[in-house]
Amino acid sequence: MRLKDQIKLIKSALKQDQLYSDLEIHYMKKQLNNAKHELKLKKLRRKKGFNELSETSNSNTRSREDDGLRSESEQPEQPRES
Repeated sequence: MRLKDQIKLIKSALKQDQLYSDLEIHYMKKQLNNAKHELKLKKLRRKKGFNELSETSNSNTRSREDDGLRSESEQPEQPRES
């Protein structure tokens, strides 16, 4: 079953809480949180394009100081003629 479908079903079941015991409600809330967390991870993986999360994904490479690894490109002084 899809995660979105699970979330919808659990939410609709929780609206009718008089049908369930406290233990069942607690279990459903726990499963709802798990499904939301899994959906969030799934979206992150899809956004990144990899199957596993990387620890270096949060680093911003442009914010680092000049470490000499990137070179400046030089533009020709005269424009190209076509």
